Amino acid sequence: MRIWQAREAGGGGDFALGPGDLISINCPDDDEFNNQYRISGNGTITLPLLGEVKIAGLTQQQAVTSLQQQLKHYLRQPQINLLVTEYHSREVGVFGAVAKPGVYNLSGPNDTIQDMISLAGGFAVDASPRVQFRPAELATQRSDKGVGGLSPGVLTPTLSMDDAQNAIMVDVDDKSERNFLGMPAHPGDIINVAADGQVLVDGWVSKPGSYPISRDLKVLGAIAAAGGALYPAKTDKIKIIRKDNEGAQVLYVDIDKVQSGDATDIAVEDGDVIEVPVSAAKIVPYGVYQTALQLFRAGAYVAP
Repeated sequence: MRIWQAREAGGGGDFALGPGDLISINCPDDDEFNNQYRISGNGTITLPLLGEVKIAGLTQQQAVTSLQQQLKHYLRQPQINLLVTEYHSREVGVFGAVAKPGVYNLSGPNDTIQDMISLAGGFAVDASPRVQFRPAELATQRSDKGVGGLSPGVLTPTLSMDDAQNAIMVDVDDKSERNFLGMPAHPGDIINVAADGQVLVDGWVSKPGSYPISRDLKVLGAIAAAGGALYPAKTDKIKIIRKDNEGAQVLYVDIDKVQSGDATDIAVEDGDVIEVPVSAAKIVPYGVYQTALQLFRAGAYVAP
């Protein structure tokens, strides 16, 4: 991934200060400097003696060095202490199927995509393995304010048409793509974890219908969500109908063998239809049982 390579090549230095950040400056030699300053949209702060000073784009230490150099015209060996009290230029948006969707601050350049998802509470129960990632480098909406040149309003779950086209879709269940979670995160990134959809369970189950797909849901779990298979069900040949761009694909699974550990279950995908067929050998005794049950209930109802 070229973006990953570019970020790795950028090194592990500290992030630069940016618009919206709130910094606290302390100068033991001159109390009038001791105050908090919000970096403006054009990247400056206004200080006594120095007036408007460009500070965005510098790291914290570089900003201290720059201010000390400028103050040498007014103070002998000036000492400057600078602390960032609020970050607004290190924000990453984490939205979708996570526990706490929102905007989070990077603590440093070594924070990864996985770290930001963890800050948002991790994947939610209904999360799919699909992660939509819009790198800040590919954002089309620019401004002189906000994160990495982005307007703060850009960090929302909804992307513009152009940004959606620039987004990278990653399947974290795919071993070849899983390493994506270890990529360094940058200010202005947007991470959107997709939610799983619905699976239709039909046929000989207690409660046929559509059910939400939770993370790692498989056929056996989907049937359990539908109340389980009824006695006449042919459980050794459950049908899964899956539609893709090329049409419909039909898969089969023997859940009896799955339960005994002799077969592998199949992960459910959005839009799957699971059909639980009937067993010809079981339907006759089941019919007899149902008839007897109805007669018993009718007799109990009319009994004095």
